[in-house]
Amino acid sequence: MGYVSGSYVRRIAQVTYTQFTSGTFASNTELEEFIDTDLLPNAESIVAEYCHKSWTDATAPKGAREAVAQVCVNMLQIMILRKQGPLVKTGDYRIEFAQSDLLTEAIKNILTPFVESGKYITSIDWHSEEAEDEWA
Repeated sequence: MGYVSGSYVRRIAQVTYTQFTSGTFASNTELEEFIDTDLLPNAESIVAEYCHKSWTDATAPKGAREAVAQVCVNMLQIMILRKQGPLVKTGDYRIEFAQSDLLTEAIKNILTPFVESGKYITSIDWHSEEAEDEWA
């Protein structure tokens, strides 16, 4: 089990099973199970990959938990948008494709303190006759 619950994600997303295509989910409990088993593991891996670090339930900081929940919310919103169609009205005469970013700039800002540097120093083989002469 991950470090965020499906019921928490459903509450902050403000969604119910009736908002999805008929027959997709039979109850809110079934929707929460889908979030727990399918969406949360994917969201956790997205956050872990971005931060270059993974957590357990005991070690996950609050910011990482919130980021995972927000990624799941974005997943649910994209599912609902796909049901309605990919276009949204953004002005009187303007229609755009609905945003489908899972890891938004706001979520990246939440994760900033938890990102570990992916930089590393490679070693160079200094073993040569010239180096041996210098160090002798």
